[in-house]
Amino acid sequence: MIKEIRLKQEQDIIELSKTKSQKDIAEIYGRSQSGIGLILKRNNNPKERNCRLNMSKTNLDIDFFKEINTNEKAYWLGYICGDGCINKNNNKMTLTSKDEEIIIKFKTDIKSGHKISNTSYFDKRTNKTYLRSSIQIGNELFVNNLINLGVTNKKSNVLGFPDIDEKYYSYFIAGLFDSDGSLSFNKNKIRISQILTLEILMFIQEYLLKYHDISKINMFKVTKNKPNIWKLYLYKDALKFLDFIYQDKYFNYMQRKYIKYYEFKEKN
Repeated sequence: MIKEIRLKQEQDIIELSKTKSQKDIAEIYGRSQSGIGLILKRNNNPKERNCRLNMSKTNLDIDFFKEINTNEKAYWLGYICGDGCINKNNNKMTLTSKDEEIIIKFKTDIKSGHKISNTSYFDKRTNKTYLRSSIQIGNELFVNNLINLGVTNKKSNVLGFPDIDEKYYSYFIAGLFDSDGSLSFNKNKIRISQILTLEILMFIQEYLLKYHDISKINMFKVTKNKPNIWKLYLYKDALKFLDFIYQDKYFNYMQRKYIKYYEFKEKN
């Protein structure tokens, strides 16, 4: 009887290893991570190697991107699609921004204990030196969840609009815009631009044309070396676009861009 119970528990552990780390499994069964690893190894489980990659004691909500069911998850998915980096070879995701508050917020939302690194870089376009913050998450399950949502290691690869509930569209697009979009002003007019794949741009354009009374978006291919990278410009309906993506006044968007938008609205 005891042997049967032990075998049943080992089979349950093997099944759990498909979706959870050794650390999580150890906490569920009140055992050590090394003990869980021995069980997987003894059963020649192919997931044992994967679990070793997730044995880090660093805090992390590994299942954060398993399902997009909150505004925050949709926003961060968009932000990573716009400016994140996925390395499939070593199962790492890196997020970098010159706005440290964004990296801190991301770290908080995914309950991460990973270190934030700060480096300086020189921008030839502005002839100025800036501080850049980044966080790197090395966890196979976490990274695979992003890959399953369509995130690729290169933005020039085919990256379509994710299959998420429509109620999260504005948050996803806000994440895209906050990560790699820009807005500029000329007197009482505003202009926005965004670099994306053609697939995402076409989806956004069709959706906004149909449901939000926004006119056709101007877009063109960036360079010949990047066949699927396009840039959009929006002039006439730029404010309508920003009203759509920044519609939740209680959500914590990137402050630098949101404040510019809010101040423009107040003046006009």
